[in-house]
Formats: sequence, C-alpha cells, structure tokens
Amino acid sequence: MDLLQAVLHGLTTAFTFLIVITVLIAVHELGHYWVAKLCGMHVTAFAVMVGGVRKTPLDHLLKKPLVKSSVVWAVGLVIAIATGLAGFYGQKFAFYAGLAFFATAGPLWMISRLNALYHRPFSEGIFTLLKSYAVVVLILAIGTRFQNVDVVYALSMLIGAASVAVMLAYYYPVLRTGGADVHDPAADLHDTKETVFAEGDGNKGFGEIIADHQSVPVRFRPLVSRVDRHGTEFSLLLLPLGGFASIAGMQAREDGSETTIEKGFFSKSPIKRLLTLFAGPLFSILLGMLLLFISFYGQGESVSTNIIKKVQSGSPSEKILKPGDKIVSINGAEVSDFYGIHKAVRFSYTEKDGKFIPTPLDITVERGNEIKSYTITPKISDEKSTYLITKDEASKDKKFQALLGVEAKNDFIPISASQAASAAIRTPVLGVQQLFKVFTSYQTAKESVGGPSTMVEQTSSAVQNGIWQILILAGGLSLSLGLLNLLPFPPLDGGQMVIAFIELLRGNRRLPHSMQVALHNIGGMAVLLLMLAAFTIDATRRSEANKPKEKPQVEQPAVKSSETEKEKSD
Repeated sequence: MDLLQAVLHGLTTAFTFLIVITVLIAVHELGHYWVAKLCGMHVTAFAVMVGGVRKTPLDHLLKKPLVKSSVVWAVGLVIAIATGLAGFYGQKFAFYAGLAFFATAGPLWMISRLNALYHRPFSEGIFTLLKSYAVVVLILAIGTRFQNVDVVYALSMLIGAASVAVMLAYYYPVLRTGGADVHDPAADLHDTKETVFAEGDGNKGFGEIIADHQSVPVRFRPLVSRVDRHGTEFSLLLLPLGGFASIAGMQAREDGSETTIEKGFFSKSPIKRLLTLFAGPLFSILLGMLLLFISFYGQGESVSTNIIKKVQSGSPSEKILKPGDKIVSINGAEVSDFYGIHKAVRFSYTEKDGKFIPTPLDITVERGNEIKSYTITPKISDEKSTYLITKDEASKDKKFQALLGVEAKNDFIPISASQAASAAIRTPVLGVQQLFKVFTSYQTAKESVGGPSTMVEQTSSAVQNGIWQILILAGGLSLSLGLLNLLPFPPLDGGQMVIAFIELLRGNRRLPHSMQVALHNIGGMAVLLLMLAAFTIDATRRSEANKPKEKPQVEQPAVKSSETEKEKSD
C-alpha cells in the first residue's frame, strides 16, 4: 500500500506540475495573441506545448533496419519500473544502476537510432551528448566543488542533460536548416489545410536530411491541429513545457524588409509592438493575482494553533502526546499557538563544558474533556538551525535547539473579499522587491532562487496539502513568469520591449540588423547564465544538505525526569 501511495504521489506531482506550467504559459501566450489581433497583426500559429512529431517516414532509406521503436519503449519502461522499485525498497546499487542507464546507455541507444535514421555520423550525436554532460559538470563544479555531492541529484541532472541531447538529435532535420524555408511538395497532397506562411517567418516544421547525397524533406507536425478562417493554426504539440504565439513577419531581416510584410509585427508602430509584447507578462501577472485571490479568499488566513497535528516517531513525545492534544501551558506559562510552543521549548537546555543538558518541561494538555499534565525531557537537535524570533520572522544565525518532536496544526480563519484582493495585489509588488534583492544580494539569491529540484519539492508539498496550495503555487509561478519576462534581455519580452522603445525614440526607424543580432546574442547569453545560476544554486543547496553536520554532545539531566502523567479532573 505504501508503495502504491508513493507511486501515485510521484505521478500526481509530475502531472500537476506539467498541467500547471502548460496552462500558465498558454495564458501568457494568449495575451500576446489577443493584443496582436487587436493591433491588426496576423498570428500565424498558436500552440500549446512545444515540439512537433516527425510525420515523414524514413525507414525505407535505411540500408539496415532498426529495432522496432516499441521494443525500445518496452525496455525503457521495464527498467524504469525496476529502478523505482529498487529505490522504494532501498536497493541502492540497483537504483543507481537504473539511473545510470537513463543517463548514459539509454540516451546513447536513442541517439544512435536517430543518427542512423537521419544518415548522420554517430560521433556527432556523441559530441552533442558530451557537451550536455559538460554543462552538468560545470554546474556541479561551481555549486559543490565536487564535495558532498548528492549522487541522486547528480544523476538526475545528467538524465536531464541527456534528454536535451536526445531532443536535439530528434529535431536535427529542422535545426540543420537554420530556419530556412524547406518545402515538402508531398505535404500539399495530404494536408489540405496547410497554413501558408510568409517568406522569412521562420521554419514551421519543415526540415531536411541528406541521404545518399540527396536532399530529403522531413516534416514535423503537431499532435492535433486546425486552421481557422483567418489562417491561424491552433495546435497541441508534443512536449508539455511551453507554448507560443507566432506573429507574421517577426523575424528580422538583413535588408529590413520585415517592415513591409502585410499585417506583420514590424509593419506596425512601436507603440503597438510594445503593447503586444507587454500583453504576455501582463496576462501572467493578472492570472497570478486572480489565482492568489481565489486561494486566499477560499482558504482564508492561515494561523497556527496549539493543537498537535503529528507526533514524530522516535521523539520524546511519541508515547506521551497524541495528535489532537491541545498544549495549554509549558512550565506554567500559557501557549496559544506554534510560536508559543517553539519559544518555550527551543532553548530549554543548559550548556556546560561543551555538553548540552536538556531541561525537563512540565506540559499541560487538553485531551477531549480532560486536562492532563506530563513531564517530558526534550531532545537536542542533531544540527544547528534557524529559529523564529517573531511569528513571521526567522533568525539569521543558527543554533542547536531543544525539540519535543511535535508538529502543530494550522487553522484557517475566513477573510473578506477586499482583504483577499489586497493581499493578492500586494504580492506582485513584493515580487518585484524580491527580484531586485535577488540581483543585488547573493545571499538572497541563494535562499530564494531554485531550479528543477526546488520546483519538484514545492509541487510535491502543494499536492500533499491540497487544492488551495496548488492554486497558490500556480499563482506564484504565474507571477514569476510575468516578472521574469519583463527583464530587459532579448529574447525575453522585456528585452524586445526595450528595442521597440528605442525605435519609438528613433521615429520608428529600425535598429541596424547587426545591432539587433548583437543584442539578441547578448540577451540570450544573459538568460542562459541566469538559468545556469539557478541550477548552480540548486546544486549548492544539495551539497550543503549533504555536508556532515556538527553533532551536539548531549548529557542527560542529573535527575532524569519521570515522564509520567499527573491527571486532573476537569
């Protein structure tokens, strides 16, 4: 049963994250789509998710047939199940071996098949894979200096890098054309709803390979698509991580002729271009505020209580306190919430000659209609950690703390719609302030920035805590998506807005093509560095979590307290 629950939780976490991120990006792109239409631009395509499926059969060009793809998927599925079972039952060698397969042998097998199908040297695929590995090694080197490396995290990073290499190998026919128009005449025969794209709009799934010194057109298409009467293709693509709204004439040309494309992006005034670019982040921010308002109003304000939610196994309170007990007082001082319990317990010890001596605590609880008193000797924490100095603020320093081993229950009190709206409106303002701190303080970035590992942990926690927490997670992600896209780095919306604003000041004269290319290259490098920084901070956090902790020397009190019950009639 525990295995089934673990598997279901893992699948639910993955499914929830993919659905949330896909919907958030779709709404972001919907902003670009609607405003572009209002500004008289032609939107050639609106896609949910990214990456098409290869529709051109190529097996007949092979000199030697490949193993059926169904066999490859079956082998992968069996190894994935075996790896999951090994991890659940603590069979580390088998678990690590399974992860290693998906990081090395599995991707090599896939890349070898794709390179054979596309008539590419196997060495090219190996080189791409090695470059992907090199990025992971760089992240681990900077983030951990190869000390206290989390093996599972490192293998997961390598699996992610290998997946990128496999995707690059799969889309090689499109990538090799560099966005040039490669038309497959056969497409016109079987696709009567073929979208007509203006020349220079970029590659729309057309690619090619070279087989026996001849060019062979290769077509990638969505899973599902339809073209409306305005010529916009609406499609569902393959990979559930993104989406896009493609506007006609948005690709800059050396001769500047993008400004002459009818209903094209650059044929419109800088003001309309600014509005279209700003619409995506605006929709993300508005959606984030709406989701937060719904969750704040529906759930209410979270307040801690003095009611025990969980008693940890092996803790001093395990055989004494029970979930549902209300802690009324500690050493005669009344407590009404978790902060009161934390404040009364955390430093209930004395330190002598480098040894910690915990102080027995007299704890009064309300259980049903009875009042019960216990004497419990807390446990000293295994490592130093921060502690609350107010109900909402944690300390900056870390100390050893005395622990009862109980978790207090949170409650929620209703709030008005105006209070929920006020809290939702304040959130993006706080987000801007936090973003500024991230770029000006390494410590803030280290504490608040996270990569995929952090996202998995946050999504897992949200799934465990129910729909309101999932909405709060989605709202926070939507706000982050909107705010980050306003950063002034092309190809982000904010960077393109800067270019449009400069051209507005120039009287609608386009920047020189060479300058546009340079700005996009610089901006692209900046975005890439930001992504690597997030991954590196993740790696650093993992390394610090694996670092051997300073253990306290604990000495029991001279007279050990009897953890017995003194009952009082109600």
